[in-house]
Amino acid sequence: MNPYAEREFFSFFSLFFQRMFSGFSGGLFSDERQIVVLVFLAISLAFLGTLLVVRQMTMLANALSHTLLVGIVVAFLLLHYLYGELSWEGGLPASGLWIAAWIATSVTTLCTQKLTCRFRIQEDASIAFVFTTLFALGILLVTLYTKNMHLGVEIVMGHIDALGTNDVKNAFQLMLGTGCFFGCGFPLLRMIAFDELFAKSIRLPVQTIHALCMLLVAMASMVAFRAVGVLIFLSLLVGPVLWTRLFVHRLSQIILWSMAYGVGCSLIAIGLSRHILTRFHVPLSTAGLLATFLLLFYLFTVTLCFYYRRKKDRSIRRIGI
Repeated sequence: MNPYAEREFFSFFSLFFQRMFSGFSGGLFSDERQIVVLVFLAISLAFLGTLLVVRQMTMLANALSHTLLVGIVVAFLLLHYLYGELSWEGGLPASGLWIAAWIATSVTTLCTQKLTCRFRIQEDASIAFVFTTLFALGILLVTLYTKNMHLGVEIVMGHIDALGTNDVKNAFQLMLGTGCFFGCGFPLLRMIAFDELFAKSIRLPVQTIHALCMLLVAMASMVAFRAVGVLIFLSLLVGPVLWTRLFVHRLSQIILWSMAYGVGCSLIAIGLSRHILTRFHVPLSTAGLLATFLLLFYLFTVTLCFYYRRKKDRSIRRIGI
């Protein structure tokens, strides 16, 4: 029996921290798996989102999170042809998914760069063209070969209310790999993020680092594909970084505050979802609550900043008069 049943907001977190300090005796329950997975993803996406936002590459990340579907479908069909019966419910081998993610990432990035350089198309237009074409191809393949699969809801919302042990392991491995990558190469990444031309002039491996970053984004997309869906992936990738940049501008501070913001919003969304279910018996989606809360808190902060800036400008004008 789930001990979090009939728990309200504060009692929910009181029990969670008690079990956390006791080492989660008896294993993780569904609510605890939600918290752990979202915390791991928030930390991982704070690293990746900061670099993508600073380098103005968030649209490419959005494209990768959708075109990944083509790689997964092609991998499924190929493995089905080689090894016989496979099912979507049974899942694909991990090695097949990583290879599919790498191929889908490479194809999307290469097509975008070729359209931009060879045909002189603006980068955002080429991203939009490649993104819609490959995503439509993935939907077409799914429609042809998996007619009984309800793909739309799973892609957007994921299975955040029914996470398993593998989701926790994958999210932890993603956080560990992303942290090691940024920890080892942070000086290089900082230089590339703020002055790419200078980094190229001193012969830093800019293209190699760029390819590794895109591969990490693809892996993060794949981990989030089933667990939390594209909606939460993009929200946690961009939302915390945009909020943090309202206050700080150093790369290390942006990363740390984005982690704190993403983790805090995730905890509030999960606790609020359980509170509403207990008090009003309304099963709201945790993913939907998290995305909505990220947006509302960002808009509230922007409104406060705008109000105080106008108030400051009026005070300066009065002093000048």
